[in-house]
Amino acid sequence: MQFNITLRSQLSLVILFITLLCVTIAGFLANHMLQGQFDHYAIDREKTRLDLLVSNLSIAYGFDGWNRDYIHGIGMSALGDGYLIKVFDDLGVIWDAENHDMSRCVEMMSMITEQMEIKRPNSNGAVITQRFDITDGDRALGSVDISYYAPFFLSENDFIFLDKLALVFIYSSIVAAILSFIAGSLLAFRISKPIVLSAKKAREIALGNYDQQLAEKTHTRELSDLQNAINFLENRLSTAVLLRKRLTSDVAHELRTPLCAISSHLEAMIDGVWQPTNERLNSILDEAHRVTALIADLENLAEAESENIVLEKREIDLLSLAKNSAAAFAGELQKRNLTIEVLGVSTIVIADEQRIMQVIANLLSNAIKYAYKTVKISVITVDHFAKICVIDDGDGIDENDIDFVFERFYRADRSRSRKTGGVGIGLAIVKAIITAHGGVVRAFMRPTTFTITLPID
Repeated sequence: MQFNITLRSQLSLVILFITLLCVTIAGFLANHMLQGQFDHYAIDREKTRLDLLVSNLSIAYGFDGWNRDYIHGIGMSALGDGYLIKVFDDLGVIWDAENHDMSRCVEMMSMITEQMEIKRPNSNGAVITQRFDITDGDRALGSVDISYYAPFFLSENDFIFLDKLALVFIYSSIVAAILSFIAGSLLAFRISKPIVLSAKKAREIALGNYDQQLAEKTHTRELSDLQNAINFLENRLSTAVLLRKRLTSDVAHELRTPLCAISSHLEAMIDGVWQPTNERLNSILDEAHRVTALIADLENLAEAESENIVLEKREIDLLSLAKNSAAAFAGELQKRNLTIEVLGVSTIVIADEQRIMQVIANLLSNAIKYAYKTVKISVITVDHFAKICVIDDGDGIDENDIDFVFERFYRADRSRSRKTGGVGIGLAIVKAIITAHGGVVRAFMRPTTFTITLPID
């Protein structure tokens, strides 16, 4: 059986694991550093105690010589702290801790050694004897042998202190882990909520529901990008659905009109209502040509959009190409009483000459349909790109149509009158050809402007 866990739970578990891992590592490192620092402190304390012990022994020497009672007091006190002393002068041994209480000395050293080996096995310590000179200024008074556990040893109180400190670290780590888990859970909720909403919205989009966009705001850039992408996807799919429906209607309209005309004319002739005159036969032929032209346009569009499109690229001069294309429309321009201006500089690009001519011809044909007096073509160079701009002084493109002018069969005129334009494939072919060349085509509203950008290199 497959077990699914929610994103929030996964994030919470991951955050909990990372928190526990970080707290454990931090606690271990802190404890290790504390132990190391405490060891250094113990070594320094050891040196200070030894220096103080030797200094106190020098005081035991007075005008009458050594004060053995004073030395005895120092020696027994030192024994309680874990030090065995043996004091000498020139005549021999003055005082020896082992001679006074051998069993206690052995017991003390054994206890210290056992305790250090159990609680600090890595200290590599051992009982050593070190000799120090006892002086009074520059005068030598004698010497002392001090036996102790080196390099340092810790008392019972030291171990109690360290154990309590370790408990503090443990409790602090537990509290930190709990607080981190709470904060992590809140963070997981904050992160997962927009993702969950995005997933829910994606499912709605998959079911065809495009009515409501994601409104949840987030200050995380990646999550905000995800929400924007979902909203953009919804807009694109919603638009695609509308265009698909409109495409079906437009194709049906474009095919129905000539086919209905052909069938009605033929039926009238078959029924004897009309005589098959040359004029009527030519009318039927014109409608057939309309269907043929539509099919040809569709074939050209399919070829231009094909991934296997073959471009016969070579060096071409865009300005020369624009002038030749403008000359080809001289008759149409004269018929509509329009003027055309071709401006710019000679610009060489590597492209398919026939297809770029088709692009310019489609844009000119479109501009001539809507221009009042003037159509302009300009060729300019910007950085490593060549630009062709086709501008007409018509009414411009409506704001609601500007995003769809390159869609196949899209016409701003919903009546789809033949007087106001073609079938709506020309601009789709333009976009497909320019895209195949690695370029970009854009449309601007007023004045109506189409710009083509092609790489020069």
